[in-house]
Amino acid sequence: MSESLTPCPLPLQGREFRTEAVPAPSELPLPCSAHGTRAGRGPAGEAPCRYLLLLLVLPLLLTGCSTRAQRIYRRAEASFAQQKYDLAAYDYAVIVRDMPKDPLADMALYKLAYLYREHYSDPAMAARLYQRLVQEYPQSQLVGDALSYTVYLQARELQNPVAVLQTCQQMEQLVPDKPGLLARARLELAGAYQRSNQINLAVQTLEQVRKDYAGEADSSTEAYYRLALLHRDYLDKQQDAARMLETLIKSHPDSAAAAKARQALGWQYYTLKNVEEKQRQEELKKLARVLPNVPAINAQSHPSLELLSGLQSLLAQAGTQTSFADLMVVTGLAFQTVVSWEHPGQALFFGRNPMPQVAEAWGFGYNAWTFASAQEGMLALANSLAQGRPVLMLYGRSTPHWCLFVGYQPLEQQTYVLKPGQRKYSVVAATAFTAAWPQKAGAQIFTPLPATGYQFALTQRAGEPAHAQMLRTALLRAVMALDQTELLGAPAGKAGYAEIGRRLEACAQDAEAAEQTGKWATAVTPMLVRARQAAAASLQAATPEFPAEQQPALQEAADRYRQFADRWQALGTKISAAAAATGPTGDWKTLREEAEALGTEEQQTLRSLSATVGG
Repeated sequence: MSESLTPCPLPLQGREFRTEAVPAPSELPLPCSAHGTRAGRGPAGEAPCRYLLLLLVLPLLLTGCSTRAQRIYRRAEASFAQQKYDLAAYDYAVIVRDMPKDPLADMALYKLAYLYREHYSDPAMAARLYQRLVQEYPQSQLVGDALSYTVYLQARELQNPVAVLQTCQQMEQLVPDKPGLLARARLELAGAYQRSNQINLAVQTLEQVRKDYAGEADSSTEAYYRLALLHRDYLDKQQDAARMLETLIKSHPDSAAAAKARQALGWQYYTLKNVEEKQRQEELKKLARVLPNVPAINAQSHPSLELLSGLQSLLAQAGTQTSFADLMVVTGLAFQTVVSWEHPGQALFFGRNPMPQVAEAWGFGYNAWTFASAQEGMLALANSLAQGRPVLMLYGRSTPHWCLFVGYQPLEQQTYVLKPGQRKYSVVAATAFTAAWPQKAGAQIFTPLPATGYQFALTQRAGEPAHAQMLRTALLRAVMALDQTELLGAPAGKAGYAEIGRRLEACAQDAEAAEQTGKWATAVTPMLVRARQAAAASLQAATPEFPAEQQPALQEAADRYRQFADRWQALGTKISAAAAATGPTGDWKTLREEAEALGTEEQQTLRSLSATVGG
C-alpha cells in the first residue's frame, strides 16, 4: 500500500445486539475473517440498493482528485472489484476513523457495513455499523437504506423482535416520508414475531400494516397473505384462511401476493382432501438416502476443535483432504490470544461463524440453515443428502455436539447420525431425533449462534485455491485481529497480551487472583501450545509453494512458532507453580516480564511475516 496506515481497534459484538450499541470512532472494526457471499440477501428480498451503483461509479468521478480520503476510497473500490475484501474493508474503515467529516465517510461506512453483512457473515456488527451511519450522518441519503438493512438483520439474522420494533419506531421518526420503507419494516417485524412464536403480536402487526399502509399495495397485500397463512398454520382456522386467500386473489389478481395465494390455496385444498396413500409412499421413497463411508468426526477436548473436525470430515467427504493445522490457521485459532479468567475455554472461541470461511477458503459453495425443530428442517436436510452431501449440525438437547447427519429413511422413521468419536453412524428413531433437537446453543463458540442450533453443508466446488494464497489471506486477517479489543467480551489480540501482563503483576499482591490465574494457566496452556504448533506446521507445509526469496522468512517463522509453543508450555507451568506456592513469592515479576516478551515477539513475528509474504 502507498499510504502508511495504522490499524484501528477491532471490537467484536457482544452476545446480544442492542440498537444503542454503536461503535465509537476509536472502535471502528476491521475484519478478522471472510465468508461466502449469499447473493440477493437484503430487506424483504429487494434487489441490491440503488445507491450501490453510485458507489461503484464514484471512483470514476474522483479520477482528478488528490485528497487522502479520495485516494484511499479509490484504492478500496479497486480492492473490492478484485474481491480483496479484507483490504477494501481496511481502507473503508480508515476513512471513517481518520476522516469522519469527509464527504466520502458515509459512503465508506455504508460499504463497510455491506461487507460485514455479505462477506463476513457478521450481522450484529453490520447492524451496528448501519446504526452508526444513521446517528453520525443523519442527513445522508443512505439513512433510509441503512435503517432498512438494520431491520432486516435484526429480524432474520439476529432474530431479535425487540430490536426490530425499536428500529421501526426510529424509522418513523427519521424517514416518515418513506411509507414504502416503513411498511416493509413492519412486515419484517411481523416475521420476527412469528419466528419467536409470538403469533398474536405477528397478527396485530400485519393488521397494522393493512390499516396504516393501505396505499402501499405490495406491502398491504403481502400482509393479508401472511395473515391468511397464520390463520391456517397457527390459529387452526382453515376455512377462514381459504376465504382470505380467495379474497386476495379476487381483489388484487395481478399482485405478487395473489400469485403466492393461488399456490397456497391449491395446497390447502389438496391437503384438505388428503393425498392418496400410494402417492404419499412414493414421495417418501424419493427422500430415502443413507450416505456410505462418511469420514468420522474425531473426538476433541474443545467445542471449537470439534467443529473444525466436523468441517474436516465434510471436506474429506467432498474429496478434499486438508490438515487440521491449516483449518486452525484459516479460521484464526492458530494465532489467537483471548483471555477470560472465568472462562478459560474462550481462548479457542471464534470471532464469528468459521464455517462459510472454511468453505470459501477451499473453493466450495455452501448451504446454511437454522430450524426451530427437526420437523421444520427435515426436508432441507434430506435434500442435502439427496445431493450426496452430509450435513454438519449442532445436535443434542442437554449438551449439543457437532454431529453429521448422514441418512434418512422416512418410511421406517429412522435417521442416521455420526457423532464425534464414532466410526459408524447411529440409527436414531425419528421421535428420538426430534426430541434431541437443541433448544439452546450449548457452548458459545461464535456469535450469533442460534439457540436452536445450526446446520451446514458444502455444495459444488468452484475451484481449488492455491495454498500460498490461502495462507497469505489468513496472515492478513490474523494481523488485523491483533488490533481487536475483545472477543465475546474478553480481552483479545494485543489487548489480550496486555491483560496477561497486568494480571501477573497483580498476582504478587492478590492471593485470590494468583490462585485463579494458576487455574487459568493450567487450562489454557495446552490450547495455546496446540495453536502455535498448528501455526508452525501450516507455515512449514506451505513454504515450498512461495517464491524462493520468501521461503527463508516462512521457515524462520515456522521455527519461531515451534519455539513459542515451547515457551507457552514453560510459562504455563511456571505460573501454575507460582500460584500453588505458599507464602510470598518473587516470581510474579519475572513471569510478567516473560509473558510480555513472549507477547511482543509473537506480534512482531506475525506482522513481519504478513508484510513479507503478503500479496
